[in-house]
Amino acid sequence: MSGLILTAFTSTVHAQGNFVYRDLGSFWMLGDGNFPVRYNLDFNEDGHTDFIIEAGESFRPIGTGANAVYSYPEPPGDLGANALPLEFGQSIGPNLPPGDVWFETYQAPNVPFPYLISSVFHTVLGGGMIGPWFRGTTAYMGAQFDIDGALHYGWLRIEVPEVNAPNGGIIHDMAYNTIPGMPILAGQVPEPSTWALLVAGGSFLWWRRLRAANFQIERD
Repeated sequence: MSGLILTAFTSTVHAQGNFVYRDLGSFWMLGDGNFPVRYNLDFNEDGHTDFIIEAGESFRPIGTGANAVYSYPEPPGDLGANALPLEFGQSIGPNLPPGDVWFETYQAPNVPFPYLISSVFHTVLGGGMIGPWFRGTTAYMGAQFDIDGALHYGWLRIEVPEVNAPNGGIIHDMAYNTIPGMPILAGQVPEPSTWALLVAGGSFLWWRRLRAANFQIERD
């Protein structure tokens, strides 16, 4: 595939316990069929792209290898699937509700050129927007991806405005569970780390010492 590859300029990482969170900088992705824009999403930053987020003919997540997106498949006769906009707190793991699937990207059959069938956030064709699953929302994409032969689960938060959002949207942040096979909740982030609590406690003690010293000066 050809096109512009984006790099998030802001990437703030927080890790605590079993979860890793990364702020991707809340950046726009806009493209079209002639000039698609792509962002390589590497959940665990091991140098291997887990998903390609593409803004082109469609705004869609393309899983690499067997990596998959929490989706609702198109009815029989149609190809592809709609990535489901998950609400905050919804479970993302191996067990899905009836009808939902982990959808893997695959090569379109019976075509003489490379064309990948994937889940979509939305598609703009002929001047009209179809597949409005994410349109007008800020929601979470559920991700199932491989790390060293084991499946992991994570989320990517994206925003697709209702108006003036042809073939694109805003990428906000992401997180994943470092324990293989264990679920994560949409929007779940690491709890405040022990060192942060220690820093806060130390600042409070320093403030109390300073206040006591000033009080003693005033008395003297």
